[in-house]
Amino acid sequence: MSNYKTKTNLNLRREEDIRIVKSVMGVGHSLSIEKTVFRRWLGKLFFLAKSEKLGAGWVWEGGIVEDAAYIPQNTTSKAVHLLPKKGNLPKDANDLRSRINPIKIGNTLPDDYIQSFEIIKAFLNVEKSLAFQRSEMGTMCNIAAYQFAQLMGAYVPRVWWINGVVSSEVALKTTIREMTANCLFNWFAQYGSEFGWEISENPKLDCQTQLTIAVIKRKPIGHIGVLNPDFTMWQAGAKNTNAEPIKSWAKWFYSSKNTGAMFYTLKSK
Repeated sequence: MSNYKTKTNLNLRREEDIRIVKSVMGVGHSLSIEKTVFRRWLGKLFFLAKSEKLGAGWVWEGGIVEDAAYIPQNTTSKAVHLLPKKGNLPKDANDLRSRINPIKIGNTLPDDYIQSFEIIKAFLNVEKSLAFQRSEMGTMCNIAAYQFAQLMGAYVPRVWWINGVVSSEVALKTTIREMTANCLFNWFAQYGSEFGWEISENPKLDCQTQLTIAVIKRKPIGHIGVLNPDFTMWQAGAKNTNAEPIKSWAKWFYSSKNTGAMFYTLKSK
């Protein structure tokens, strides 16, 4: 069970009949939620929640926020992750906390790049894992890329400092903001080199030995995906796939609708 609070006035729907509203909860109401117990109704995702005051019922995912602390990562003065106040990090991408918190993988990865890549790809299971599924909340390409990178020991920000100003206070929408694909395009250009990223001049070759990604900027939303070693694309988004063929992903990467498109790879050690 994870601790959440309501971020809007939110209906608590009856456990036995999701169509019926049991109670209306105000902003900041505390809930315990088991993120593996869910239902889809009217195109939305609902989770079974428990309120100490009101009992059990179904709540819409868009009306809750994890009771999380925003803690700067101590490996660099700029890097920042969203970490839970209590409990462990999510263990897989079926735990919806992994839309916010970094996933912790249990086993030690091998030194071989391709072996590690394939282990992480299978572990994240982008085609079926709940956290990466498109919903009324939007698509999850940025979150998938963030999780893949951090499991590979690289940094792609899930959140970043507003206007790049590092603050002693870490607060969402005040000093940090969530990073969309369009935001990430700008981030790579401005800050990527500080975290080991460089523009890839030969992505087809780089992706065989180093983590390599493709990111585009486009109105209203951009996109980001990870290159497999065979130059297919691993991605979440409108389509979640372990291996989108180049003929398919090249259509969005090289589209005239983009205002920017770039490959980035980790610098060779």
